[in-house]
Amino acid sequence: MIPRVLLYLIFVSFLVLSTISLVSASGVDLYSAGDYDGAIEAFTQELESVSGAEQAPLLNNIGTCYVSLGKADEAISYYSQAVDADPSYARGWINLGVVQEKTGKTNEALTSYDNVPVADTVMYAEAMVKKGSLLAALGELDEALSAFNLAKPGANGTTVVDLYTGIGAVEFLKKNGDAADEAFQKAIDADPEGAALAYTNLGVLRISQGKNDEAKELFEKAVANDKSGQTNAAEYLKKLEGMENSESTVTPIQTPVPTIEQQSDKATLGEKNAAKKALSYLEYSAFSKEGLIKQLEYEGFSNNEAEYGVEQSYADWNEQAALMAKKYLDYSSFSRDGLRKQLEYEGFTPQQAEYGVKSVGY
Repeated sequence: MIPRVLLYLIFVSFLVLSTISLVSASGVDLYSAGDYDGAIEAFTQELESVSGAEQAPLLNNIGTCYVSLGKADEAISYYSQAVDADPSYARGWINLGVVQEKTGKTNEALTSYDNVPVADTVMYAEAMVKKGSLLAALGELDEALSAFNLAKPGANGTTVVDLYTGIGAVEFLKKNGDAADEAFQKAIDADPEGAALAYTNLGVLRISQGKNDEAKELFEKAVANDKSGQTNAAEYLKKLEGMENSESTVTPIQTPVPTIEQQSDKATLGEKNAAKKALSYLEYSAFSKEGLIKQLEYEGFSNNEAEYGVEQSYADWNEQAALMAKKYLDYSSFSRDGLRKQLEYEGFTPQQAEYGVKSVGY
């Protein structure tokens, strides 16, 4: 079993809106210059000279301009018009799905990704990677893996990196350490300079395995290759270095716990050490009761020692669920149901999971 170290979180979702397609030089020039209103006007004028399916790329471009203007509803409208003009226009379906996903329309987004024609193997692979990422964020891990597997035949370029980064993240969440390791390595092998997210996630996996030195090297590689700042590798590196120093730079999670001196003298040495270890974990991360027991067992404590140690922590498991829910939402997007399922997967009771999702505003 892989231990859960929620001081660090695996990244699952990586949404990137596709770039504008080059069908109108003047419109593209205006878009590139940041004149989105001017680009919309140019693309709109271009629409008058074409009809039917030929309008799809222009409608797509107008939608992308509206995304840049922060007008999601208008973007969705134009992307919808693009795929109405040409139902086989894969880029329009993908862009529509991305904006639907960003605006919380998850079911509509999944449908849009599914509408990308299978015959367009490259675009279909991109759509299935995005679908897999969304399903993972919703807590549908098996379905996410199925979507990722559909992407394999047509994946190339950056899609390969995203594909195996996503597979690795899901396998990690399913506690399949070897499979996660293999997937992250494939993402890195595909494009070492474009795999910042895979380096970060592999570092998280190494933390969970107690291989902090390897994790540090991976986080350093992630930082070196994270040109767009898409990962939290720098923050993770700082936390890891802080844990190695006498005065940690990590901001601890505040959990009301008693001092070790309050333990009964009748406790065995193993039980006392388990209690100390439990408190140590709760200072820096959030756990369910079941998850903390398993973590201590992973560290070599017997079940009786682990249960004793956890009981002596006097942790408020509702508050632990709330802390874990916040951590998940800090680094990924979840529906209410997906977040609740994820908390239950981590070992919280249904009541504790419900408390957790309510605490973050759901």
